[in-house]
Amino acid sequence: MASNLWQKYAMSLAQTSLFDHADPDQDARALADAEDALASGQLIGHQAMRDWLLSWGQADELPPPSVDQ
Repeated sequence: MASNLWQKYAMSLAQTSLFDHADPDQDARALADAEDALASGQLIGHQAMRDWLLSWGQADELPPPSVDQ
């Protein structure tokens, strides 16, 4: 019985995606905030983002880049 419940739980998790959206209004607000940031020039440059991502897991891992980089 318990294993059957566990299997159902595991299957429900497997069907849930990182990209499933539970709140379309929240998504719309996040998109509007991102568009406002873009319009006002609040960007993180490609090279700064790339350098940060490539440093993940390294001994000298970089801090997250900021808007002014």
